[in-house]
Amino acid sequence: MILSWSKLGLSLSMLISLSVHAVQLTQAEYDQFIDVQTKIVNETKPILDQSNPDTSASAQREAFCLRLKAYENIKATSEENINLNMAPMMKIVAESYLSRQQESLTNSGMTTSVFCASAKQTK
Repeated sequence: MILSWSKLGLSLSMLISLSVHAVQLTQAEYDQFIDVQTKIVNETKPILDQSNPDTSASAQREAFCLRLKAYENIKATSEENINLNMAPMMKIVAESYLSRQQESLTNSGMTTSVFCASAKQTK
């Protein structure tokens, strides 16, 4: 199955290994960064947010890890550029999502590092 986010030139291994470094961005750069991360989140919606019996468990895991990494990137970059327009709100949104996912995984006896590491291996 070719995932539509591959059109963005992104793969799971690329995003999982991508680390966001402390960089002060201009407003235009920040807006573009958020746009890319939002596209990643939106590309995972058909797999994660819609009931589709044809979606494999590995595709769901890959989509979840892509979305998780996008929110981690949003949080980190927003913290580093908190003075930019929308950064405080985007940081709060990302923290809320990440907190909910962490709680859910913890309640299941899983961690994101283990869950997404196994997604990376099955790719």
